[in-house]
Amino acid sequence: MKIYLDANATTGISAAARAAMYAALDEGPRNPSSSHQAGSRARQLLERARQEISGALGGIDSENVFFTSGGTEANNLVIRGFDSLAGVRICCTAVEHASVMGPVADSCPTVLPVRADGVLDLPRAIEAVTDCAAATLVCVQAANSETGIVQPLQEIVAALRGIGDHVYVMTDAAQAFGRVPIDLDGIDVLTFSGHKLHAPAGTGFLYLSDHMLEALPLVLKGGGQEGGVRPGTQNVAGACGLAAAVKERMESFQDHAARLCALRNRLEDVILQAVPGARIVGKDAVRVPNTANVMFPGLDGQALLARLDEAGVYCSTGSACSSARPEASPVLKAMGMSEREASSCLRFSVSLDNTPEEMDAAAAIVGRCVERGLRISQ
Repeated sequence: MKIYLDANATTGISAAARAAMYAALDEGPRNPSSSHQAGSRARQLLERARQEISGALGGIDSENVFFTSGGTEANNLVIRGFDSLAGVRICCTAVEHASVMGPVADSCPTVLPVRADGVLDLPRAIEAVTDCAAATLVCVQAANSETGIVQPLQEIVAALRGIGDHVYVMTDAAQAFGRVPIDLDGIDVLTFSGHKLHAPAGTGFLYLSDHMLEALPLVLKGGGQEGGVRPGTQNVAGACGLAAAVKERMESFQDHAARLCALRNRLEDVILQAVPGARIVGKDAVRVPNTANVMFPGLDGQALLARLDEAGVYCSTGSACSSARPEASPVLKAMGMSEREASSCLRFSVSLDNTPEEMDAAAAIVGRCVERGLRISQ
C-alpha cells in the first residue's frame, strides 16, 4: 500500500484539468501570437482561462493577471525586477519559501521576524518598514508550506499600506490559494503554482496591481507576450488545465476545504494516539486545512522519513524545494525551535485524492516506525 501525503510538494492532475488540457491539445498546433484563425482560437482559449482566474481572484480586471510557469518564476520576475530600481529596499519574513528567499538574498534584505506561533511580528515589521522612505517591497507569504500556518494578511496589509504609497506588498500564495479565502485588497503582487491545486506542473499565474505595474521594470526581453511581463509563447493547454482546476476548486470551495480539514484532523488525532509524545506544530494557529507538521521528540526526522518511505508512506521534512538538504528547517528555527527540535519534525499534507482509511493506515505505520526508531536510539 502506497499512501501519498506530500500534497504541498505537488498534487495529481484532476480529471477536469486533464480533460481541459487534452481538449486544447486536440485542437492542434495553435500559437496565440499568430494572426491566422488558429492563432485567434488560441487567444480565445487563453483569454477564457485568464477570465476564469480573474473571477477566482474576486472578479478583478483580467489585464492584471499573467500566466507563468509557476510560483518560482513569478517570484523571481517581481523581486529581481523591483531590485533593479534605484534606491529601493526589499523586506521579507523569516519563513518565506526558497523561491522568495533566494532572489531576495541578493538585495541585502531586511528580514522580518516571526513570533513563536509562526505569525509575522507586526509591530517590529511596521517599525522596520517605517524606518525607510525609499520604495519598499514587503514579501509576506499567505501560508507556510511546512507548517501550514496562515498569515493574517488583511491586518498586515492594512498596517503596511498605511505607512505610505511607497510600500508594495507581495504575497506568495502557492499553499493558500484554493485552500483559504484571500482578499486582494491592498495586495500588489500575488503568485501561485498550479500543481499545488491539481493543475498541470509548469503552470501558474502572477497578479500585479496597477500600482505595481506602474513601477515594476520588465526583467525578460522577448516577443511581448503577457504584456511583456512574461514574454515567450504561452502554454495554452496548460493555462486551460490550470483554469479548469481553479474553477473546480472555487465551485466547491467550502466542501473541499471541509474535506481536507477532516482528513488532516483525523491523521493528527490518530498519530497522537499512536505516538503519545508527539505534538502538532502550530496546532493553535490558523492553518490551511490540509497541512500537519508533527514533532517526534527524540527522533531524527530524516531517519523517520526514510523508514516511512520504505513502509509506503510518502511525506516530507519540509518544502520540497529545499528538503533534500540535510539540515534543520530554517522556518522552524525562525519560530524559536532548537536545531534538535526542528530536526525531529515531519510534514504531512493531504489532498482530495486521499481517504479517511489512508489516514488511519498511515498513522498506524507512523506509530510502528516511531517505536522502531526509539528502540534503535536507546
